[in-house]
Amino acid sequence: MALIFTSASLIYADAQSSEPPAASDATKNFSGVITDDHCGAKHQMTDRSPAGCTRICVTKGAKYVLVDGDKVYVLQGDVVKLNRMAGERVTVVGSLHGNTIDFTSITAGQ
Repeated sequence: MALIFTSASLIYADAQSSEPPAASDATKNFSGVITDDHCGAKHQMTDRSPAGCTRICVTKGAKYVLVDGDKVYVLQGDVVKLNRMAGERVTVVGSLHGNTIDFTSITAGQ
């Protein structure tokens, strides 16, 4: 009985490992503006630039997000790159998991 169970488990594990990754695991390009999840597209600090407002909100606990029209994606990756690109229109390359993009690169002006 133990031999049958072990064999079945190995066959199942082998079948799982040979399946292609889910569509959400594929690397894709996403375009939009880097901002924060507190302000979104409308920054509340009118005396600051969108980049400055975003950076302040992030230091107070907000998350970096990519806003593309009515779509909002949380950005997960190199915070230094996000700081540099805050407030700018960008193209982000990464994998989408739910509403979070695990990004590998960011380029400006796309």
